[in-house]
Amino acid sequence: MKVILKQDVKGVGAAGDVLDVSEGYARNFLLKKDVAMIATEFEVQKISSKHKKRVKEKNKQVEKESQIVNVLANKKITISAKVNPSGTLYAAVSAKELSEKIKKSFGLTVEPNNIVIHNPIKELGKHSIEVKYKNNKQTKLFVTIEKKE
Repeated sequence: MKVILKQDVKGVGAAGDVLDVSEGYARNFLLKKDVAMIATEFEVQKISSKHKKRVKEKNKQVEKESQIVNVLANKKITISAKVNPSGTLYAAVSAKELSEKIKKSFGLTVEPNNIVIHNPIKELGKHSIEVKYKNNKQTKLFVTIEKKE
């Protein structure tokens, strides 16, 4: 019996997969738990078109991420921060602050979870960070921390 999974099922498949399973497994587990539906021609075509749409969106996202990586390659940004008398920052520079500064400086939207800070930025001077995406696109970005007057 052919079924289409509505959601991910561990050890079976991911949402949207069209599978050929035994009738007993389909009726007693997959359909009963409402994690699958019977694969009619119409449903298969609908899933196929959704899948194509998802692939297009993913390709568009990958292209956008590649453009961001190319623009940010080895660029420099400067952030002003309050410093205590010993010369260290009151608070470490966060990925959110860096994301906002990138948007302000280059007009590019980079989510904070895509910014990798290897060591907390708590001192004045030059630091290196990475902008990294799931598709293995990444680049280094140099951050200079200055004393805020």
